[in-house]
Amino acid sequence: MAYEASEIMFAASMLYTSSELKEKTKDLPSLKNFMVEAKKRIQTKNEVKFGSSVIEKGFLDLMDEQKTESLKDLVAGISAAIAMQEEAGTIAKNKTPEIYMTGNVWPKEVEKFRVNAHGFEDYNSADVIVTPVGRNVKLAVKERNSGKFVGFIRLGSPVINCRPRNELLGQVFTQNPDWGKRFNDSAMMGFVIVPSQPFGYNYLGGKLLAAICCSHTVREIVNKKYGMNLCLFETTSLYGSSKSSSQYDGMKPYIRYQGLTESDFLPMMHGKPYSDLVAFVESKVGKIVDDGISSRKLKISMKIISLTGTRTSGG
Repeated sequence: MAYEASEIMFAASMLYTSSELKEKTKDLPSLKNFMVEAKKRIQTKNEVKFGSSVIEKGFLDLMDEQKTESLKDLVAGISAAIAMQEEAGTIAKNKTPEIYMTGNVWPKEVEKFRVNAHGFEDYNSADVIVTPVGRNVKLAVKERNSGKFVGFIRLGSPVINCRPRNELLGQVFTQNPDWGKRFNDSAMMGFVIVPSQPFGYNYLGGKLLAAICCSHTVREIVNKKYGMNLCLFETTSLYGSSKSSSQYDGMKPYIRYQGLTESDFLPMMHGKPYSDLVAFVESKVGKIVDDGISSRKLKISMKIISLTGTRTSGG
């Protein structure tokens, strides 16, 4: 198999927070030292998993701080890691993500995701797999007689702020740390509840999938995986107010309508304009948010909007 240097550099960089990466690579000597440190960390800790010792050696041999091309690949990997953390959430303090390097042999933990299809092996190949932030349960529903997949479900940690839920509970669960932990230990949100077609349209497949989300079987799966006591399933309104009906109608007592989820978030900036804006604002007010915070890019964007509003109103 071919080894791509930027991939192992990205995997190594994902072991560090974005602020650590910026500090450790501020000049050429720092970049070389970081290469040595990251390689040693991969060799001595079980934070990056490989399919075999041969694949591990093949990737690690590319981490050579004396070669200019290796340093260029390291810079590319660091840039990708910082962008990933900005989009998906900064790596939490004291919590390292699980990272798997794949190829013609996959680590056993992710072997089930390896798919051979259409005459190609490793059809679903990805050389780096990073586990998602937060709780994550994915289900594929297969019809027993035909053996065909009829729908897909993804459950995850509930969003922090949801107006209909706040009105139902009479409070925002993040107002108190104890409330937040209690709520997270007892609730899951449906992010993907999608039937295949024509099963969804002809046989109300969306309602079946929504009912499965509320089933005892799914509750047991979640409780066993995360040590929870799941007692609340929620999902967002499917079409907002643009349609008079949705797949969740008529499902009492399993699902009850509480209100429309809505958002007034402005689209976020990306790339160089975003980086330039953050650098400018931090040069005026200091660090906008802490490094270890989740949904960091979203919170930076909202804070900048808030600061802009305060300054333009004379505050």
